[in-house]
Amino acid sequence: MDDNLITNPHVSFEAYAVVRRRGRPMERIMLRTSEELALMRAAAADRSSADVAGQREAAARLGLLLPPDEVPASKEELAFRCDIGEELLDLVPRMSRDACPVLDAQDLEPNPHLYVQDGPEPPVSIAARVAPAARVTMGAAGFAPEWPVVWAEYGPWGTLMPFWSGGTWGRDLRRVAVDRVPLSELPADALRALHLAGILRPRARQSAAHAPAEVVARDAGVLRGLFSPLFTAGMRAYYRRMRAEGYFRQDRQQVPEGHEGTYCDAVTLFVQKQLSGVVARWTGGPVKPSHAWAMTYLPGAVLDRHRDRPQSRWNVSFCLDADPDHGGTAHGIWPFWIEGRDRDHEVDLGIGDAVIHSGIDQDHWREALPEGRLVTMGLLHYVDADFSGVPA
Repeated sequence: MDDNLITNPHVSFEAYAVVRRRGRPMERIMLRTSEELALMRAAAADRSSADVAGQREAAARLGLLLPPDEVPASKEELAFRCDIGEELLDLVPRMSRDACPVLDAQDLEPNPHLYVQDGPEPPVSIAARVAPAARVTMGAAGFAPEWPVVWAEYGPWGTLMPFWSGGTWGRDLRRVAVDRVPLSELPADALRALHLAGILRPRARQSAAHAPAEVVARDAGVLRGLFSPLFTAGMRAYYRRMRAEGYFRQDRQQVPEGHEGTYCDAVTLFVQKQLSGVVARWTGGPVKPSHAWAMTYLPGAVLDRHRDRPQSRWNVSFCLDADPDHGGTAHGIWPFWIEGRDRDHEVDLGIGDAVIHSGIDQDHWREALPEGRLVTMGLLHYVDADFSGVPA
């Protein structure tokens, strides 16, 4: 090596610290100065030095040091698991709960499209439909690795939903899906829960090949009830916990008044994959997933009138959660506005509903979210199958 080498005077050091704290949005902090970079050493240093004590105080302000009750759950602890349990009943969307009749055993039958997964790999018959379409970048890498899992295909949309065998009615789930016991042997509360989950359905149900979308504007439609009420409740619980444990980060670029979101987590990517066929039927041609966000919008959030990049050729805005739940009545959650041929259209979604439209051909926007309200949306973007542009 050349002994005449000198230190390059034009080198600077930067480090990013990704900080998660329970009850706060995730933060990405850049450490540039020597004093800031020293904070990383101070976070693990001996506490006896006065200099170190000052650094530790600074590290605590940045979230590099935390009190024990602010330490968030690990990614593995947040892996999605939907048990048919009593705790989810309060999260069943009000409109879905009110619309689901209480039926006796003689009026119900098992869903004919149930698939039991006994190990790490899903059944061959559905493996391609549940395989990840993209790499998970936030949260747990996949779903909870416990079995058995019962997969249920939901109604005319054909979406798949996984249910684990714990919770209040996990034993009843196994009795129906694995043991095939007569429904008359199940208690009334189990029948009700399994009906809400989509494990049971009303007898003599006449199902269309595919559910129609409500056409509301040029190349736009509303998709109602894409997953069963209880699975929707399970997703509500998952996204609330992800946000509470610091896996949502703030973004004030597209929505000036702020929202918090998570990018390409396992559940949002799964939902995006399940809706690919619905999008393809709507567009009339094959599509492929592009990118996906789950966003919680804060009071006062405004989505300005805009069109999207080519990577968002087709968009599904899926209402994952709303607090409080207004039941999807007119102006109840957060109206979505979209450009039509002759006039603008207002679309109201209930929890579990979605609107599908062209992101690049139609203006779309939302007016200010009222005070006292939080709304979580799945922003699922697709491109035509032959798209060869830069990925999102």
